Amino acid sequence: MSNQSTTFLAIGDVHGQWYCVIDAISEATDIFGHTPDLVLQVGDAEALRNEADLATVHVPAEYRSQRERFRSLEPTELMSG
Repeated sequence: MSNQSTTFLAIGDVHGQWYCVIDAISEATDIFGHTPDLVLQVGDAEALRNEADLATVHVPAEYRSQRERFRSLEPTELMSG
């Protein structure tokens, strides 16, 4: 039997703040000493591409925000760590 453990990272309700996900993975990597074996994004993701997508989200006006939603993530940003 192996002594190697499997690490999981669960992230909920991203609400379009994808750089927070990258930061959480980076922080978990620092804690574990390696990247998590599995990352689960649970809850609201809101993968909005543009203003037209934002207009389709049915939430109160105070929760509508572009934040970093419209910036493309480069593959190197997702795979680093």
